Amino acid sequence: MSNKDYDAKQILNYRLFLLNKGYTKAALEKIGNSPVYKLYCEGALYNTLITSYMMLNEREYSDAEIVRMTMVHPPLAAVSATRFDDRTDFFKSWEYSSEDIHKILYEMPSLTGYSKNNLTEKLTLFKALNALSAVTHDSRIMIQSVALTYARYWVCSKHDIEIDEMNIRCLFAGDKYFTKRFGYPKDRILNRYPYNGEIEDIRNNQNKIANAKIKSKTVVKND
Repeated sequence: MSNKDYDAKQILNYRLFLLNKGYTKAALEKIGNSPVYKLYCEGALYNTLITSYMMLNEREYSDAEIVRMTMVHPPLAAVSATRFDDRTDFFKSWEYSSEDIHKILYEMPSLTGYSKNNLTEKLTLFKALNALSAVTHDSRIMIQSVALTYARYWVCSKHDIEIDEMNIRCLFAGDKYFTKRFGYPKDRILNRYPYNGEIEDIRNNQNKIANAKIKSKTVVKND
């Protein structure tokens, strides 16, 4: 659609509505220049943002949250209510609370664009590490590939670092920091600990660690 499909007064009203909700002129220009909206006329862009605003507002996101979410991830404005609700239901199926999901999607609105297979693979790994709640503390950990998280787990394990909910951040450190600390660059650990789609070995190792803890406590108690 072109601006011919919108009269000047309509475009002005759209713009004033968005400015009143917290968007700045610079923010609207930045969103409009993102690849997904390059071919949108001004009227179509504003209409898309308002439709997205209404959808997110109905789901109890504040004006400030909506502005931030669409600034961080402009394609969110083009996400349908059906798609957004589908991703919300997906996280509910993993027993995240409504409050958790609100926080997760606020911090990482791009997750609405991830496939269910991608999300399932990552959450399955976090569950094996007893660290599903880590996603609510910092949903950016969902960005990292399962292959890299898997490989880093075994590097940490070989250095006797137990990975759990408390120190899972070790797996998501910057490449430079991780390489400096362990001496293994990214390419090397990916080759040394290749991920083949299975994490049963991680489950077994985690169970082994847990059983060793129980045994240790039992010995101490008996002494």
